[in-house]
Amino acid sequence: MLGGSTLALGADLLATAFDATNDTRALSPVGVEMERQGLDWIKELLGLPAAWSGVMVTGCHHGRFRLPRLGPAMVGEEHGVDAPETGMGGMPAMPVLTSGFASQH
Repeated sequence: MLGGSTLALGADLLATAFDATNDTRALSPVGVEMERQGLDWIKELLGLPAAWSGVMVTGCHHGRFRLPRLGPAMVGEEHGVDAPETGMGGMPAMPVLTSGFASQH
């Protein structure tokens, strides 16, 4: 197969057939658990702390759209701050894992 693996093709076919969204546990409890399991495997593979959390997105454009909202909200929640509402002033720096092509600005 030239464009991808048979497994990827099967997964895409299932995702298309079910038209599932994993946005919330109410919409897809199984989908949310599958995403959590995938994130756990990624943390294990990369040697990241098990306590870290994350989110999966469909691609880089979606990631650039979601990170400015999700990152501060997640860090703020850990520190008892409503960061989307009040900002991140005075909070510790937020770690972001990216490829080596990300800008340091």
